[in-house]
Amino acid sequence: MTEKIEIKKVNVENKALLDLSIKREEGKVKLSIKVAEEIENLYKQTEQKESGKYQLNGAGLMFYAWNNDNRTADIMEDIALNDYGKAFVFENSFNFSVLRTVNISEGITVEITNLVSEEALVEWCKKLKEFVVKLYKNYLKPCEITVLIQTKEVC
Repeated sequence: MTEKIEIKKVNVENKALLDLSIKREEGKVKLSIKVAEEIENLYKQTEQKESGKYQLNGAGLMFYAWNNDNRTADIMEDIALNDYGKAFVFENSFNFSVLRTVNISEGITVEITNLVSEEALVEWCKKLKEFVVKLYKNYLKPCEITVLIQTKEVC
């Protein structure tokens, strides 16, 4: 039996941010994910590494090295971005490090060999959707801030 969980096209203000599909067969999970290029650019680094854990057809996916100055994880509690290849859900936290995969804005598929319950997958998907929307609103949404300071002489 095949289980499939989908969150299709998360849009904010007509901007496609996330296209996600998870399929589990015979204990293996295949995650297909595509994010807006602006989201990939938040994590893009010159240094890239090959994953020994996140793979497709036996080849490790390339991912951007973690930048300790990147504070995007601070917008939500209980998430991690620095543990590439680790379990999706661990110690009541959600691992979204897959967002650091090279070319994720073009769409990627990754095989996850860790055992993950359906309940955990559904919760991971919900949290990822929430996180991506917050990423956009906090770091990517165009904004303009004007500050005006005036003084008035009092006689």
